[in-house]
Amino acid sequence: MTRRLWIGVALSVPLLGIVMGMHFSEHLFDGLVPPRLLVWVQLILGSVAVLWCGWPFLERGWASIARRRLNMFTLIALGTGV
Repeated sequence: MTRRLWIGVALSVPLLGIVMGMHFSEHLFDGLVPPRLLVWVQLILGSVAVLWCGWPFLERGWASIARRRLNMFTLIALGTGV
């Protein structure tokens, strides 16, 4: 889990920089990166962070749903997916 944490941090920091940079100035990245490419970069970084780093939580949450025994892993998987 430590490795997943640090990879998640490495994926989330650029994502946070992109999103917060766009909130401070909408035209911050206009000259550097086309807007359409920026959206794809956000999608890829976010998807990898959620799916790969959160995979153990999603897997345990799905197992609890399949067994019809909802527990804390179900709640954690729901929060991870959201």
